[in-house]
Amino acid sequence: MAASSSASGENRFTRATSAWNRYGPYLFAVFLTAFFLWTVFLGKGGLFKGDNATIWLAALPLSAIAIAASTLMRGTSRLYGGITLGLLALYTILVAVSITWSLIPSATWLEFNRTVSYLAIFASGIALARLWRKSWIPIIAAVALTVSVVVIYSLLTKIAPAWLASDETYARLRAPFNYWNAIGLTAAFGLIIFLWLGTEKRIHHLLRATALPLMGLCLVALLLSYSRGSLLVAGVGIALWFILVAPRRLSSIPVLGVVAIITVPVIAWIFSKGALTDDNVELALRRDAGIELGVVLLAMIAAIFGVALLLQWLDSNRPLSARARAGLGKSSLAIVAMIPVVVVIALAASEKGLTGTVESGWNSLTSEQAAAPSNSPSRFSSTASFRSRYWREAVDIWGDHYYKGSGAGTFEVLRKRYRKSPAFVVHAHGQIPQAMADLGLAGALLIVFSGIAWLIAAYRTLYPRASARPQKWGPERQATAAFAILAIMFGVHAAIDWTWYVPGVVVPILLIAGWVVGRGPLDAPEPTANHSDRLDLIARIGTAVMVVAIIGASMWSVAQPKRAASKVESSLEFSDEGRFHEGAEKARSAHRIDPTSIEPFFALSVAERGSGNLLGGLGPLKQAVRLQPANPVTWERLGSYYLFDIGRTKLALSVLQRAVFLDPLDESITQLFVKAEQALNAKREAKRRERERAKRQRRKRLKKQREARAALESSSQLTAEQFQDTAQQ
Repeated sequence: MAASSSASGENRFTRATSAWNRYGPYLFAVFLTAFFLWTVFLGKGGLFKGDNATIWLAALPLSAIAIAASTLMRGTSRLYGGITLGLLALYTILVAVSITWSLIPSATWLEFNRTVSYLAIFASGIALARLWRKSWIPIIAAVALTVSVVVIYSLLTKIAPAWLASDETYARLRAPFNYWNAIGLTAAFGLIIFLWLGTEKRIHHLLRATALPLMGLCLVALLLSYSRGSLLVAGVGIALWFILVAPRRLSSIPVLGVVAIITVPVIAWIFSKGALTDDNVELALRRDAGIELGVVLLAMIAAIFGVALLLQWLDSNRPLSARARAGLGKSSLAIVAMIPVVVVIALAASEKGLTGTVESGWNSLTSEQAAAPSNSPSRFSSTASFRSRYWREAVDIWGDHYYKGSGAGTFEVLRKRYRKSPAFVVHAHGQIPQAMADLGLAGALLIVFSGIAWLIAAYRTLYPRASARPQKWGPERQATAAFAILAIMFGVHAAIDWTWYVPGVVVPILLIAGWVVGRGPLDAPEPTANHSDRLDLIARIGTAVMVVAIIGASMWSVAQPKRAASKVESSLEFSDEGRFHEGAEKARSAHRIDPTSIEPFFALSVAERGSGNLLGGLGPLKQAVRLQPANPVTWERLGSYYLFDIGRTKLALSVLQRAVFLDPLDESITQLFVKAEQALNAKREAKRRERERAKRQRRKRLKKQREARAALESSSQLTAEQFQDTAQQ
């Protein structure tokens, strides 16, 4: 009976395992695709902090499940990628600790929530590599599907603007991220993913042929974003593909050639249409041009797909000899190596010569006075950029806070004191300058060391020590190389832009980057747990519990600012409705939830002022200044209250003078300062006039007194003379 029950249980387990092996990759790919797309369309450009918190609150428990499952099932054996993970954990701890000296602690708390979520996603990538060796299949499928949907949707905003982008004023593609460099980087990722897919002969020939039109769409989207940084990393990615993935060099040449030959004329036609490439074009013109674009893109897709099928037929029926294939592969590598030489020769032959062209381009790139390049195809021929301004501001902040920085996430506020342009900027457009400003030398070094550690771990994954250059590259090694290339492309782009803040870009890349280093050497045995060792079981359970507890605490941290913001919103709504007591209670509750934020103080001031307690409304504003003295907004609100609500213009002017010092280019602060100065001058003028009026009145009174005295004296003399006359008579 027991034997029969045991056999039945084994059969059920066997059937479940077989079903998972058959359907599991598809289900996991669908789940990952849905999650990635959700982060793209909800997170957009990463500027809406409430939406970011929602994404982190979903990503953290999923990461906890993956890490805990890996710990319980694979044990605590050697952790590949552990050094990189440890360095990123140290960076996260530094971000958390910086709240103790942060000049804008509320921004630091939000930055910690983002950083700890990134750490958890990276760790979940390591866990997936340990837990399920073949998880690379659904991961690469999910990334390919995500890129396809994002690129097609972005192009549809051009094809059908009346439906998807009726109020768009810019010609540059930016949907669905609302940031052109993010869509450009996503399209650059697509070039590598579909290059892998289009040269993978183990999949169905129709799916392989479909990869080429998708590459063409990615190239169109990349160039319509006018993103020079994304074009740069696309070139880096393709070069790395030819360098690293030797077995695919030959098959990649016709794929890239077909896509380029058919797509380039289409792009040239698009660039000739002002309705597609100019800003502020009327909707009617964009709609007509979009219809034409849709027809042209459909023709391009059909042409590339047809040629792709023809290439597959030729490869199957008239294959090249092994010698010819090897020669072409070496030739392709030589062509890639010659590209820099050709660029140097072209620069040397230009009007300014090599050194003159390089010097001119460098000056244009680094000059803060350089004019911004236009949002048109001519942007690709210009090196001018505002990044040097933002990097200089970051360096200025770093100079005042050299070792430990001003606190994570504070660049957005503190740069206002050093900026020379009123442009609104949130990030330093470079991860290293941002880390220097926010976390000082320690933060920048941790970022650099983490990147170096990841590169070393990725190299050891692809090239194990046992065989420095393995000759046989299976599908897993080739997919892992594609993953590594994507991560390197992201790292290069993050060095010159702020796309590491865009959830829809960062989440898939962090998962991929974690998987690459967590996989370990591809010839290493699969990690296993010692199920017979009780101490090992206790260690695994304890580690899993600790991971769940840490991530649970992180989820609590992520939720608090979001809860506080909701309370502040309710407080302001109550105040608008005249329910000032309830509004004040909501504001106090928000402060208890998030004591680092200044928004609860502002909401409490509004409620107290509305109830008629003017002095009660002043106290919260003073507390906000004490909490964030480096924030010009706190001084502006306090100065405005002094000026308009209490009428203490001299104090208002003194407070607003501090606000102007912290943000000299803010028009609203400057105008408020001018109003305070005018009010103080008017008050002084009124007092001067009052004094003059008092003086005139005093002089008039004295004059009347003198006249009255003179009249009295005259009257007295007259009376005396009359008395003498009477006496004589």
